[in-house]
Amino acid sequence: MLPPNGAMNGDTPPPASPHTEGKPAASTLGAALRTRLRHWLPRLGALLVVPLVLLGPALFLGKLFLPQAPVLYEPLALEHPEASRAVAASAHYWTGDRILPVLVDQLEFARRAEAGQGTGWETRLSLGLPLFGNAIHGPLYPPNLLLRAMDPARAAAPLAFLSLVLAGLGAWRFFERRGLPTGAAAVGALALQAAGFGALNLHYGMKVDAVLWLPFCLTALEDFGRRRRFSGLAVFVTAALPFTAGFPPIALFALAVAALYALVFLGPLRRPFGLAGEIADGSLPRALGLLVLAPLLAAPALWPAMEASGESLRVDKRAAELRAEALPITTLRSLLVPHLWGRPSDPIPGNRQPTVWWFTPKDSWAKAETASPLEWDAWTGAVLLGLAVLGFLRGGKRARFPALLLVLAFGFAQGWPVLRWLYYVPGFGAGAPSRALAVAWLAWAWLGALGTAALMERRPGARRVVVVYYGVVAALALIVASGIQPGSFGTGMEKRLAARYGFTVEDVRLVIDPQHTFAAARELERSVLDAAWLAGFGALAVLLGCIGAAGPRRRLPFALAAALVVDAVLVTSAHTRPLDVQAGTALFPASPGIDAVREAANGSRVWRLDRSPSAAEETVALARPNLLAAYGVRDVSAYVVFTPRRTVEYFTAIDPRTRFRSGVTSLTDPARFDHPMLDRADIAVVLALEPIDHPALELVHSQPRFAVHRRRGALGPARLARSASVEPDAIARLTRLVERTTDPRDVVLIEKPPPPEIVDEPAEDFARGAIAFTRPEPDRMHVAVTGGSAAWLVVHEAFNPGWRARVNGTDVEPFVADHAFLAVPVPAGGAQVEFVYRPASRQAPWLSVIALVLGLVLLYRPQARRVGLE
Repeated sequence: MLPPNGAMNGDTPPPASPHTEGKPAASTLGAALRTRLRHWLPRLGALLVVPLVLLGPALFLGKLFLPQAPVLYEPLALEHPEASRAVAASAHYWTGDRILPVLVDQLEFARRAEAGQGTGWETRLSLGLPLFGNAIHGPLYPPNLLLRAMDPARAAAPLAFLSLVLAGLGAWRFFERRGLPTGAAAVGALALQAAGFGALNLHYGMKVDAVLWLPFCLTALEDFGRRRRFSGLAVFVTAALPFTAGFPPIALFALAVAALYALVFLGPLRRPFGLAGEIADGSLPRALGLLVLAPLLAAPALWPAMEASGESLRVDKRAAELRAEALPITTLRSLLVPHLWGRPSDPIPGNRQPTVWWFTPKDSWAKAETASPLEWDAWTGAVLLGLAVLGFLRGGKRARFPALLLVLAFGFAQGWPVLRWLYYVPGFGAGAPSRALAVAWLAWAWLGALGTAALMERRPGARRVVVVYYGVVAALALIVASGIQPGSFGTGMEKRLAARYGFTVEDVRLVIDPQHTFAAARELERSVLDAAWLAGFGALAVLLGCIGAAGPRRRLPFALAAALVVDAVLVTSAHTRPLDVQAGTALFPASPGIDAVREAANGSRVWRLDRSPSAAEETVALARPNLLAAYGVRDVSAYVVFTPRRTVEYFTAIDPRTRFRSGVTSLTDPARFDHPMLDRADIAVVLALEPIDHPALELVHSQPRFAVHRRRGALGPARLARSASVEPDAIARLTRLVERTTDPRDVVLIEKPPPPEIVDEPAEDFARGAIAFTRPEPDRMHVAVTGGSAAWLVVHEAFNPGWRARVNGTDVEPFVADHAFLAVPVPAGGAQVEFVYRPASRQAPWLSVIALVLGLVLLYRPQARRVGLE
């Protein structure tokens, strides 16, 4: 499993043989290559073990490494009951976003690549929105090129496998560069793969990919300080790659850690942190310069997202919001106890898990209302946790930096009193505070490698400390497990929680189903026993590995690696089991219900009626948002990162309850289905759980809990209005639209007056021309207006600054029409109008070129002499 123990520095090749003297340079190069291969092939072999354990079934048994399948949702579940039951039995309920929207986006990118179409604009969601700017799967992340070569659903397992191998490789190389023995570096790398943030988030590969390059970057920083060849370029690239992965908040945390490490390793704090050796003069400012430029190198991936964010209501959270979202301090319990918040196969939402409420303090009950088991889970692994404790106690100065990293990560994630001041740092509010735990993933493995090194080097008391730790943990876990009696655990839970939080028992039962408490107690008992067994395996591995004079150096790494594999099998594999899709069932199977929706819509848009208290529960049950898009149906209720601001304001003006977070869910008032604002939005189909009696609606398809209604009055993709009325105030504009003071066929509301030279006076005897609308590709629309008087052409697509318009070959600036749409004036007699989506972010490659040039200036300017700091 592991390579033999070698030099302290894994990148130092053995001395050249005297027999190579006098041979040609090519022969010397070949010998160096063979040396490198002999050095790294055993390591790569060891790094394949855990990924094969976790992902082997998905790789070799023809199954899918997906958490769910669309057949789990209505109407597909009703139409394919056997397939739905098979998927439900193996589903991972915490990571449904991996299918909708991520897989749907991946399939759309693959389709457009095959058709040679652009990926700028998405027509199927909301009123239209930026596709690339909302793509969180990292379209420009280099390994994701595999998505272009094979089915994205089949590519999930190889990409997850590659992520784990790369993560382990980077950690192993970094630990050896830190001077740790090969065996200790191996254990740390395998621990990184087997448990913790990476393995638990493999379905969200963008999160893992955004942090796995951190150890590569830290190694490159060390090499840069020692003037190794190409090290500066390695710093630049490995700091930029995380920003292409699709999850900028985690990439920002990784960049912050890299900058902190540069300040320590390349600055005057090296000695207090146990860092030795000499560095090149001037390395620190140049390294920091490269790190600052790294996000600019990734501009083609970042700029579209920043554009989409700027046009949305989703902004960086304020410090007060971050404090409200910080994890409760009790989430530290999940470091040791796996699945404390339930198993991913449990369909109960996180905010309805009994253990979430049971372990949440009284002053943090609001956090439990929005609990996400995946975000709350800080699982590190009982084996690794023991080694990390030993590494902290016996690692000396070398343990200070990873310990500091853990304090910063958990302090930020949980909002500790001093560290919560970091919430005011720009950029750190781009996501939930729990995302900071991504960098703790490396810190735990680093301390674990230091603990293994302490055992291998026979440091005083090291074996006794870790064995006692494992023994105490196992004993306490067994005592706790024996005290958990599922029958009595749930009996009085409602009353105890009501007393703790000041609720009534009825309020508690609205959140926690009494039927779930017994199962939760059984699961808690099982989880605590798992922690006990894993601690016992850790103690056994240490004792067996340290037998004999050469045991710690030779056998201990193998014994600990075996314990880590057991850890992966018992705990982490629950997050990586393959999806059981019934043979012969397509991932997106045929659906009579969705076919009826598509036929009724006929290219127009679909919306829903949701009468649930949250205005979201019925929406999910009615062809979950983004599911219809996979079938080519245009859906107003989009689940995306950045819904355009004007779109949200437009629909919330009709019904304020349709606002969901920073996006739009469903209409809650059926009396408004005849509103002209829905005509402008080209909504031709309404979905509901039951048939709706409304004069504007006609029932065209019905099956249990899925009724399809054709809606009268939709204006189609475009219309001609007789004149324009200028209304610069957004509130006044929306008020006029809501109060139906304008006829959409007569007047269009615009924000600013148009130049007089491009607008003809409205004709008294207005004649409406004919419209022919075509869409050659999603990023391009063509409208032919034939005959008629001068008018305003309104296209019912969301306005975005990236849209460009040409009327009869002349560039014309598009206007914001009716608060949310596009409009241009057209002359009498007809016109050929073309709209093309060309956002400013198309210039992002030039920004990358500028960053590259500046980086080269930093890399290749004359270097100063070496300066020893020891």
